[in-house]
Amino acid sequence: MKRHYGWFGIFALLVLALAAACGGGGDDDSDSDGGDAGSPSGTAAPGKTTDGSKATATSKSGSSTAGKGCDLTITGDKEISVKTAFSATGSGAGTDYWISDDEMRAALLALVKAGNAGISDADAKKKVDEEMKNDPRIFLLIVNCVAPKPDDVSISFLPGGDSKYADVPFGSKKYTIAAGGTLGGDVKPGQFSVLFTIGDHFFNVAEDGQLNITKFDASGIAGTFSFSAKENEFLATGTPLKVKVEGKFDYPCTGGSKCKN
Repeated sequence: MKRHYGWFGIFALLVLALAAACGGGGDDDSDSDGGDAGSPSGTAAPGKTTDGSKATATSKSGSSTAGKGCDLTITGDKEISVKTAFSATGSGAGTDYWISDDEMRAALLALVKAGNAGISDADAKKKVDEEMKNDPRIFLLIVNCVAPKPDDVSISFLPGGDSKYADVPFGSKKYTIAAGGTLGGDVKPGQFSVLFTIGDHFFNVAEDGQLNITKFDASGIAGTFSFSAKENEFLATGTPLKVKVEGKFDYPCTGGSKCKN
């Protein structure tokens, strides 16, 4: 295993599905639950406003992204300092919170049909109805920081697999980046795991770090992160590398009609 192309492939597929979905936009007639009752900011689950009414689209994404991106500093056995520009399929972020119910259904339908060749329209709709009851529905939050060659750095922050909307609310909050394996098997709900590579070097988080989301709303997401990491000893070709990673990101809201840029 050289790089975590899998997650970026999934992210790219989701971006394409959401791009197709956003062509329809609009409100959904359903009034599905899943709100974040425990959110300190008082926000609700995707598809609803804070008072429980249906969310309405006020503007499409596509505003200027000048100055948006990710600043990254790596020290230790590798020394890298780089700023990457925002990219919808690279250094960027995605979340259910930015997507209306209609767009969510359209995106899920695209994903269902892509993963189930020959599925009937009726069966696809039934599967979408089931997926709409999930928490989260597609992906709670993914934040990517990607630097192309020659730096060749890829970092993805993902909530623990059992995290729900209430664990990662729509608003600012500090999170623990849990130490452990790359896929975060031991990551608790509300904590984050990291997929991190430098070229062909595949890293695990060595000790708990911090992801501080300072802004997470309809205009975008911003924050800082810091953690130490050690190269996976089973994949290393020599002595495993040790590094410290620090950075910040500022990305616009993209992918849904609930974005207000």
